[in-house]
Amino acid sequence: MFTGFATLAADNSALRAQIDIDFFRYYRQLFYYYSYNTLIVSSGRYGLHITVANKIFHKFDAALLPAYHGRRISFFYNPEDIYEGGKFHTGFYMKIVSPDLEKIKNELEIKQDLHLSLFTNKHSVYKDGKEKKQLIIS
Repeated sequence: MFTGFATLAADNSALRAQIDIDFFRYYRQLFYYYSYNTLIVSSGRYGLHITVANKIFHKFDAALLPAYHGRRISFFYNPEDIYEGGKFHTGFYMKIVSPDLEKIKNELEIKQDLHLSLFTNKHSVYKDGKEKKQLIIS
């Protein structure tokens, strides 16, 4: 397991741990190498992040979120444990473990497991500028 670091960002409906851009750059290059540069991916709407709480998926008191904003946290990850998923697009994720985030989840009464959202093809384009459709990678 490796250790990573992130900064918590809160708004009125979600709490996310924002990951450093160099983490994204490393895994994107690794992905391009292993996919033979056939699929272009982006970091998605919220960048590289770990969703701790989101009103769309969880019930919690949003008034508690500002107290966490700006806090630095650590997390542990296996660099080879990347999986794909997604209903309307292909997303790539990494399971993580974080005692810091588990404590916050308990305070907010959230039960869902944590994962790091690496990248997606949802907001990507082909090199010729045309929008891509959903791709299945085997």
